[in-house]
Amino acid sequence: MPANLGDITAYHKEEAARHYALAQAARDRGCIEEAEYQAGLAARWEEAAQEQRVGMGQQPTRRFA
Repeated sequence: MPANLGDITAYHKEEAARHYALAQAARDRGCIEEAEYQAGLAARWEEAAQEQRVGMGQQPTRRFA
């Protein structure tokens, strides 16, 4: 897992994309239950990425005098 907050958001998006691809592959094979499971995981990763973006916008900034 990356340490930089921007990298973490990118990681979450990559994982979401991977699970969407797995869901599509499962749909193509006719495995509807697996496709729904993978799509649910993808949605969770997307939600985590969204929360990370919101969190990055709310972090206090350091100001030097």
